[in-house]
Amino acid sequence: MKTLTALAAMAVWSLAIWAIIQFGGFSDMLHDPLWSLGAAVLLLIGLVGNVWIYFLIRKEAPWKWLKDESQG
Repeated sequence: MKTLTALAAMAVWSLAIWAIIQFGGFSDMLHDPLWSLGAAVLLLIGLVGNVWIYFLIRKEAPWKWLKDESQG
């Protein structure tokens, strides 16, 4: 069950990053290098945040995925 909770939290985080990109006007500034760099940094923060959220919720054994949940 922790995996599904982690995936839900990651989805919320990803939606937040998407909302910042959409409402921040990044799509209107495609040809400006600084805006593109800012969008790339924001996407990197989103990716690292997703990994951090997953490991924070799954705690000690994230590599077991759903095996331990199907046995218990």
